[in-house]
Amino acid sequence: MKKIFSTMFCVAMLAACSSEKGYEITGTTPSDMDGEKVYLQTPDAEMNYTSIDSTTVKDGSFTFKGEDEKVVIARIFYDKKSDNVSAPFNVVLQKGKIKVKIDSESFIEGTPLNDSLQVVVTDDLLRSDDAIKFVENNKDNIVGAYVLSRILYKTTEAELETITKGASGSFKTSVYNGLIDKYMEGLKRSSVGATYTNLKMQDPEGKDVELSQYIGKGKYVLVDFWATWCGPCRREMPALVEIYKEYKDKGFEIVGVSFDRNATSWKKGIEDLDITWPQMSDLKGWQCEASSVYAIRSIPQTLLINPDGKIIAKNLTTEELSEELKKLLK
Repeated sequence: MKKIFSTMFCVAMLAACSSEKGYEITGTTPSDMDGEKVYLQTPDAEMNYTSIDSTTVKDGSFTFKGEDEKVVIARIFYDKKSDNVSAPFNVVLQKGKIKVKIDSESFIEGTPLNDSLQVVVTDDLLRSDDAIKFVENNKDNIVGAYVLSRILYKTTEAELETITKGASGSFKTSVYNGLIDKYMEGLKRSSVGATYTNLKMQDPEGKDVELSQYIGKGKYVLVDFWATWCGPCRREMPALVEIYKEYKDKGFEIVGVSFDRNATSWKKGIEDLDITWPQMSDLKGWQCEASSVYAIRSIPQTLLINPDGKIIAKNLTTEELSEELKKLLK
């Protein structure tokens, strides 16, 4: 009898322990989302999302349950039917009971990392000057990695190196750490003194073209990362056109690398802005090859490359570029 009781006790304890290993997400929604399909999706290393669970909203609520073998930030996604519902939002799959409110002002709470994630949203941390301090205080968890991956464009290489060297826990094992590593590799490729890295794209007519066709041919080459939809890029263009006219026959070339997605808009922008130098793009917007190769997270950006293929300056204003060319091409 003791043996039977002992076995039953162990089974009961095993079930209890098993339930404690998982997460339970309880969500509430506006009433007009009843019948709406809701998905729980996780990202891969390239930030492509795959649904791992789905359910239907009933009586203004839904539930997800599962195991958290690895801490991951998932997103709750839905076919939007309500005008009062905000965009898809994130949730940390972490052991415990998690409460989610989907509404015009969404909210999440219930576990330490989800409470931390809510602070990011509540304090609008991604736009705040306190973002780096938050990351420094959370470099042992996935939320810190998530925030850093979203503010890479306004962090210095020194800040990144300091943070990543001291990172641990789910920060290091997250997909966001992979994105951060790739960005840092791109920063090194675009640093002054580095040899340029080739890009293979297409010209406006759809023909294959490479940076190597223009670099290393005895000229100083400005690689201009831009897009027709970028206001600051367009404002700089008239001055760049004048610089090109002055120096194009004196050993200077420009190659435009566009972050456009629409070929028609790209071609029209080239014509409207009177751009006559070579252009290339893969029409993938921020997912283009140049973004990952050269760690481009904002435009306009530029690289000035010497005849030997070395980067000698980056992100020069048109005034600075003009002064530099006066020295280089006397």
